[in-house]
Amino acid sequence: MENGFYALIDDQLDFGQVVSFVDGSMIVIELKDTYTYPIEGWYYFDTEVEAKIFFNLPLEEAND
Repeated sequence: MENGFYALIDDQLDFGQVVSFVDGSMIVIELKDTYTYPIEGWYYFDTEVEAKIFFNLPLEEAND
């Protein structure tokens, strides 16, 4: 995964570059710097690793 919005939902990391909410509003990557986080549990991160560190999730080790 890449830059975008991340949330921890049911103990799973969820990702989107556009996130829609029940009320019809949405957050979009182009406006990421204009939002005040969290937005209904969603945060912006540049990388998946940053999100995992923030949410205190394990980082997978690469199998070489």
